[in-house]
Amino acid sequence: YEVVGKINYISDYDAVQSPGKCCWHYDWEESDPCVKKAHDASITVADHPPPFLIVHGKNDLTVLPNQARWLYRKLMNKKGNVRQIWHTSGHGGVDFHHAKPFLDQFCSSRAPSQNGTAVQAPSCSETYNVRPAPRRVNNASLHGHAIPMFAFFDAPQNAPDPALLVWIHGGAWMGGSPDSTNGWQESMVRYGWAVASLGYRHSQEAKWPAQFVDVASAVAYLRNEVESFRFDRSRVVAVGFSSGGHLVNVLGTRQFLGSTLVDGVVTYSGPTQLLTMDYDLQLKVKSTLNHFAANGPESALVGCKLSDRISNFTHVPTEHPAPAPAVQTPHELVNKKMNTHPTGPKGRVRDVPTSHNKRVFPDPRSTKSKGHLRNRSQQTAKKRGGE
Repeated sequence: YEVVGKINYISDYDAVQSPGKCCWHYDWEESDPCVKKAHDASITVADHPPPFLIVHGKNDLTVLPNQARWLYRKLMNKKGNVRQIWHTSGHGGVDFHHAKPFLDQFCSSRAPSQNGTAVQAPSCSETYNVRPAPRRVNNASLHGHAIPMFAFFDAPQNAPDPALLVWIHGGAWMGGSPDSTNGWQESMVRYGWAVASLGYRHSQEAKWPAQFVDVASAVAYLRNEVESFRFDRSRVVAVGFSSGGHLVNVLGTRQFLGSTLVDGVVTYSGPTQLLTMDYDLQLKVKSTLNHFAANGPESALVGCKLSDRISNFTHVPTEHPAPAPAVQTPHELVNKKMNTHPTGPKGRVRDVPTSHNKRVFPDPRSTKSKGHLRNRSQQTAKKRGGE
C-alpha cells in the first residue's frame, strides 16, 4: 500500500469499548517507509483463520492486554474458532497446562489422511516413556533462502501419525534461541507429538520482514521434507511467546495460495498492533517498556525511531465527536471546586455566582456542604430548636 498524506492510526479495539469518547490519535509523517513497515508487521486477519488460543496476562505491562483484545475481536469477526484465557501473571505465565486441552482437541478433531482417505485421528492424550533428543538442522534452505538453525524433536517411533508443534521463542525480536522452549518439547514428545523449535534472525542482524521470512520458510521446508521429518502435514500448530507470539500470530493470519502455513495457533502475550503497544486506553495503563524509543523493540524491528514519527499524540473523539463548548455567560459559570450546581432541589434555576463574585452558593442537594442543610424548613427547625 502507499501512504498518502498523514496516517491517522486509531486503535479501533478501544473505540468499540467506548465509542465516541476515545481513541488515541497518531499523526505520522508522510510516506514514511518505517511506518509502512510497522503497519506491515502488524496483524491483518484473513478469511477462514485456523483455530486460535490466545493466552494473556491481565497484569501484563510489557505487552498490554489491548493486543489480545484486538486479536480476539478480529478473529471473532471472521467467525473463527478462537478461545481466550486471561491469567493473573504479568508478562509470562507460559504454562503448558493452559494449552493442553486446546491441543488435545486440535489433535483429535483433525483427521489425518492416508492415500486421500480420512481416517480416525489418533489420541493425543496417550503418554510415551521417552527421553527426547533434538536433531539440530544447520544447513536447511528453501528456494535459495538460508534457514536459521532449528531443532527438531522426533515423535516416539510407535506414535501413529504424530502432529507437529512448532515452537517460536520470545526475546523482543532481539534475543532468544531455539533452545528457549520452557520444557514444551519434552512434554509434547511424551504425548506423541513431533516438535520443531525454530530460530530467526534478530533485529540487530536484519529488519522486518526477515523474522517472518525465516519462520515461514522453516515451516514450508518442514512440510516439504516428507522423508526427513515424520509428522502429519494436516496437523501443524504453532506456539509462541511474546515476540514469538507475534510471529505465530502472523503465521496464522496470512495466507499463501489460499491457506495459512499452520493449522492452529497458540499465542502467549503476542503483540498484534505495533503502533499501539505503548498505551491501553480501556485499562488506562501505560506500558513499562518504551516501545517507540530508538532502542525499543518495535523501533529496532522496523529500523527507525518510531517516536520521531509521531507529530501528535492526543485524546480525540471518533464516531460521535463531542460538540464544541458553548460560550458561557458570567451567570452560567459554576465553581466546581466548591460543589456548586445551577439547579435547586426541584429543578428550579438557582442564582449562580459570577466569575467576579466572591460569594459561593453550595449545592443544596449535597449533604456534605458544611454549614448548610438540605432546605429552608430544616434550617427553620434548627433555629427554633436552638432557641
